[in-house]
Amino acid sequence: MAIEMLTVAQGQSDAGLFNLPPAFDTKRYAAEWAEEGSVEMKKQRQVLPQVGATADGWEVWKDGANGKPVKVKISGGRSFTLMCRPRVIQDQVNALFGNVSKKFINREVTGETVAGNAPQDPGILTEERLRETRSEPGMDDSTMPLNKIDLEPSAVVET
Repeated sequence: MAIEMLTVAQGQSDAGLFNLPPAFDTKRYAAEWAEEGSVEMKKQRQVLPQVGATADGWEVWKDGANGKPVKVKISGGRSFTLMCRPRVIQDQVNALFGNVSKKFINREVTGETVAGNAPQDPGILTEERLRETRSEPGMDDSTMPLNKIDLEPSAVVET
């Protein structure tokens, strides 16, 4: 037989050289391939920019069969080491970064930012400023009452 069709588990992509070893428990651990030279840095606590938090660093994953780190060498001589950390920590990191993105979107939608920047035109009112104007007694937070208009015939001026 010259060609054999391989099946990949449904929902799983083929990462080529970077496929995880069969013994790597993806339900328990998150994986990251770190380029040689950055492995020690990846072991440090990870600063989460714009979140105001840090997360546990990564550990070198060792194959249970031989206890050695798993490494991949690609063309050009670059080498990568498989690292891991608990899945629950990585899920929380992903959620925190997702919230940062959602906050940017919410600020854009409410007019607090324009193209990600604070409004430069002083005529643009931010949602915060609009909320302040709606905080008068008797007003609900979602609407601003319209000005009263006198529709009596004596108030109508013909032009």
